[in-house]
Amino acid sequence: MEELVKAYRITSTEYIANEPMVFLLKDGRYYGDLSYPIRDKFPAEVYHWYEAQCSDAGRHFKVEEVLLMKENVLWLEQVTEEITKYKSWITKNIISLETGQSRVYTLQTIQRMFIKTLPKTENHA
Repeated sequence: MEELVKAYRITSTEYIANEPMVFLLKDGRYYGDLSYPIRDKFPAEVYHWYEAQCSDAGRHFKVEEVLLMKENVLWLEQVTEEITKYKSWITKNIISLETGQSRVYTLQTIQRMFIKTLPKTENHA
């Protein structure tokens, strides 16, 4: 049986384009939408997100402990590297802005949908 590892799914209660921002924190590393982790300078501990606000209207984050397989962590790392690569290619004009943004958006959507479907643990964080 595949070994499961724990991580934290963090979801904003502020919606942008009818979608919450969602990201994953595992062992100090972030996956998914990195807008809030960048804003808060990538806090290494999950405790930060229990008190942090995702808007100036006093909205907070929903933090859930989730389970995923080790191979899923590798997949998330690969997708994150692909997103970074395409963003770099756009900046360096190696790929057109339209094509690059389309690929980044598609990868980010797949990553977000995967993170949303991870099962919660019995120990709700």
